[in-house]
Amino acid sequence: MADPSSWWGTRALSRSGQPVRDPDQPVPVSATLLKSVAVCPTQWFLEREAGGVARAHQSANLGEILHELAQRVARGELEPDVDRLMEQVDAVWDRLDFRTPWSKAREHDRVRAAVGRFLQWHLANPRRLLATEEPFTAVVELDDGEHGGAERVLITGYADRVELDADGNVVVVDLKSGRAKPSNKAVESDVQLGLYQYAVDHGALDELAPGARAGGAELVQLGLTDGGET
Repeated sequence: MADPSSWWGTRALSRSGQPVRDPDQPVPVSATLLKSVAVCPTQWFLEREAGGVARAHQSANLGEILHELAQRVARGELEPDVDRLMEQVDAVWDRLDFRTPWSKAREHDRVRAAVGRFLQWHLANPRRLLATEEPFTAVVELDDGEHGGAERVLITGYADRVELDADGNVVVVDLKSGRAKPSNKAVESDVQLGLYQYAVDHGALDELAPGARAGGAELVQLGLTDGGET
């Protein structure tokens, strides 16, 4: 029988007495949520809403190392020198798990190249740094698509760097450490960068730059493509 009610071992349909979201509060939205839902709504629900846990990939650990180094360099806590920064990497390197010795050596070379790429960009960047790893929120009203009604949405996120350009506009910078280098077309339509600028224009970073408007967003590719160094 195809009727699920006749399947052995299945439980009866259950309903919660409480809604998943408080109807009186803005709906929380982030760039990660939008990307995940666009790829697979079911996977997003199971991992984020139903309490599923996904194991962190090794590349995520390497990305965390790169972001931490970039943040400490920006704050003046570490000297902007590749060898000095790799000393910080080597201090924690043996705590990471790698599948093979050769992959461990390969990833070490990859991190060193990424560190050098970040320093080259950082030292040549003409904009003024306002903050690193900055959390932001903005509440906006959007058309709910029904009878001209409106829905309040809470935009949340973290900006790797928040900067001011020469015209006093806010530029949000996203540091990427993955292997794949997105195309120019993909960057232009990137959900995360677009959402950051939308949030800035709706007051998300007014505490850092009162009244400033979004002056664009930049994606800085630090990692390596599958074909080699970029």
